Amino acid sequence: MSALPGKRLSDSPSSRVDDMVELGVAGKALAIVELLVGRDYPVQMSEIVEVSGIPKPSAHRLINFLVECGYVERHPVLTGYIIGKNLSLLAYQVLANKTGGGSQRLHMERLVERVNETVNVGALIGNHVVYHDRVEASWPLGLHFEAGSKVPMHCTSIGKLMLALKPPGEVEMLLSKTELHRYTPRSKTQIPNLLAELERIRAQDFSIDNQEFMDGVCCIAVPLRTSDGRVFAGMALSAPEVRLPVFKLKKLLPELRRTADDYVMDLESYKN
Repeated sequence: MSALPGKRLSDSPSSRVDDMVELGVAGKALAIVELLVGRDYPVQMSEIVEVSGIPKPSAHRLINFLVECGYVERHPVLTGYIIGKNLSLLAYQVLANKTGGGSQRLHMERLVERVNETVNVGALIGNHVVYHDRVEASWPLGLHFEAGSKVPMHCTSIGKLMLALKPPGEVEMLLSKTELHRYTPRSKTQIPNLLAELERIRAQDFSIDNQEFMDGVCCIAVPLRTSDGRVFAGMALSAPEVRLPVFKLKKLLPELRRTADDYVMDLESYKN
């Protein structure tokens, strides 16, 4: 992005916002997006106006435009705005292109070649998991998910994992204001039961979906964790229960963790 004539964009977050606002409508929209990207909680309109310095009417118009484009979303439970599904996917696709056409995806493909089961990468956006990437096994599960697909958070391995790693107070509020639909007889729809499972997931640092979202399908997920300890997504291995029941899936946990570590290492090597 080019700045004003004779001016470079500052490395300071607050100065960068000021610089962007000076660039006009496009700069103001980017300032809002950068503000949301830098927060791990829903940002209220008052904070957007205060931090960006954009007049409230203009901020409202820009937010509504970004929501229509799918780059920003109103949080489905909490008050405020978060990054949208399309922005999350766009960021992933840009990074994949910059890392040699998605060299981190090769680690997913190699794992699929070794175990011949399906691997997904997804992140929690609002109260749903959004899939960023998926590599199918040679015998597909028959679940036609692709990048951008949404699945529930309370009965999927990635969803429960991401919930477990959030602050407990935020988790309870999310669950209390989200309809916990029963997708199968094994789906947990009672908050106390789900919270107890989230505690176990937090302690063991992996999550199991034992036919909770789809009958006959089991999944195991581990976090994608940066070198500074931030969890930004999860990686899951999915298989029909007749081939890989939970006790067999758990035996693949070390291999799934290695794949997740290699995946993050590739992303961070590009960043650095």
